[in-house]
Amino acid sequence: MQKLVPAVFNDLPHLDFLRAGACRVLSFSWYNFDYPMKIVLLFLSCFFGSLTARAQDTTYVPAEPPISVARMAIFYYDINWTDEQWAELAGRQVELIYLIDEVGEPFLQASRGLPDDAVRDSMTIATSRLPYFTPARRGEFFEESVYSVQFSFPSYRPAAGNDLLLMSRFLLPVSREVLAEEYVKDYNAVFIDFNLNYLSHLGTPGSYLKGGGGFDMYIGGMWKPRWGAGLAMGTEFNGKKRSFPDDPIPGREGAASGVWIGGLLNHNLKMTDRGLFSIRGELAYGVLNAANRLDPDEDEGWVQYRGVHTGIHVNYALRFSRFTPNPGLVNGHVTARYSAINFTGGLRYRHYGDKEGTGAHWFLGIGYRLGRDDFRKR
Repeated sequence: MQKLVPAVFNDLPHLDFLRAGACRVLSFSWYNFDYPMKIVLLFLSCFFGSLTARAQDTTYVPAEPPISVARMAIFYYDINWTDEQWAELAGRQVELIYLIDEVGEPFLQASRGLPDDAVRDSMTIATSRLPYFTPARRGEFFEESVYSVQFSFPSYRPAAGNDLLLMSRFLLPVSREVLAEEYVKDYNAVFIDFNLNYLSHLGTPGSYLKGGGGFDMYIGGMWKPRWGAGLAMGTEFNGKKRSFPDDPIPGREGAASGVWIGGLLNHNLKMTDRGLFSIRGELAYGVLNAANRLDPDEDEGWVQYRGVHTGIHVNYALRFSRFTPNPGLVNGHVTARYSAINFTGGLRYRHYGDKEGTGAHWFLGIGYRLGRDDFRKR
């Protein structure tokens, strides 16, 4: 067999004409073309360059829904679920995985967090009502893609003050008869009290002030079944046995008045079907108008004692009206309004420094309560 030995280009004399032609081609310059030909060549190079660039465009743009995830979730909330299905879905987080075809129509292909196949079938039907997506695109061509969303079903949650916030589309009214038969009173939720009192001062203030009357108001709520708080305020009027030492006109009697405003701490001791017995503590800022600066009275100001107001008293609310249920049944609970008579009494102490108004007084009162109680299923 003949052995082939590689030849060197310079050792091929019969290719001299190729070398000469190549040199002539390489020596041919852009400047050898006239101006019209240059324009034609430049146009052709740009045209074929754009075709090449388009042929290489593979940019991928994923599918996008035309609405937010929250609005998509409403399509599934709006399904006519049974009570049992709502109970299973409440608070549950689900993930839905769609196949988006070339025209943007979504198809439910997979899911996580759904309790059973019946729920899955209902959500598959609801998916057909979703608006079309913007389909995925690779370059200039649309293609199938996968898209997933996550959301949670609404549920009931406790709110401040042990009230319950209803997160549902329905309000379930409860009649008085059903309330009496199927529910039991759980705790007192809200109260508004208006009381008229008779009061009598003790010690040093009692040597200056006669017995008098007062008006108190309490607005409060319960953050636990037995504990609550609220706003407390009141005013009182007393005749005088003698004038205070600070009176600019000694010897006159006249009358004294006072006002106080502060906070209330309430503790329920015993609750029955018709009554509620509680003990209360007060802490407030108090003012005693000891005397007018002039006689006869003119709008020239008062001799005032100012200081800390404290008090402790008991209150018994006796319901005299029927319960009126409020709309809304939440987690087996319902609230109902009622009216009651208040019987109250206690001891209060005011500290006005070294002034003669510093001291205690006892009081007894009667009033009206507008209240709201919470009921639960028996």
